[in-house]
Amino acid sequence: MSFKKILILVLVVGIIFFAALSFSKKPASLETESAKPEEVSGKEIIYTDAQSNQQLKVFYYNDNRIALYKDESGEVVLTTTTTGSGAGYENFEQGLLLWNKDTEVSLYLNDSLIFLGNFSQ
Repeated sequence: MSFKKILILVLVVGIIFFAALSFSKKPASLETESAKPEEVSGKEIIYTDAQSNQQLKVFYYNDNRIALYKDESGEVVLTTTTTGSGAGYENFEQGLLLWNKDTEVSLYLNDSLIFLGNFSQ
């Protein structure tokens, strides 16, 4: 094999190697870390159950990925879930699902409704 052919072969193999290496990495836009709650601003909304007058405080972060459910035992982080309409947030470990649409919110614990309320602006 001539020197020219060996050089071309080495260059082609090198190009293929670097192309494969660059395609195996995730794009920078997909490598974002989840924002920590204390680094993200948002809005707290207080929902009230019209029948029991019970209140539920929910903090919606501006990144629209997490909501924070607050009760007397502390704070529980719920992550965004896919819904047909409205917005859903869930915490699998604790069996919580919070669903809201417009001014209404429903909170489920292990598929049982535990809170149904509205907020007024």
